[in-house]
Amino acid sequence: MSSVLGPVKLSVWRAFLQSKGCEQIASKQHEKWQKTGLKRPVIFPTHNQNKKEIHPFLIRINLRTLEVSVEEFLEFIRDH
Repeated sequence: MSSVLGPVKLSVWRAFLQSKGCEQIASKQHEKWQKTGLKRPVIFPTHNQNKKEIHPFLIRINLRTLEVSVEEFLEFIRDH
């Protein structure tokens, strides 16, 4: 499978975080998600409500925090 990653709907990203055992701990202009064992929380902006997507750059950063490969994330998208 190709590791080309485009913008992803926030609803899909949130579902992925939940599937990894993360819980939302804060939400204002940025959402903050935490999971036991993570070195830092997963954080992404949600203040631009007209564009209900998350940029690939932010996904990649947060996948590193989760210690998950792009390929594993793309497989999740394909299966859901």
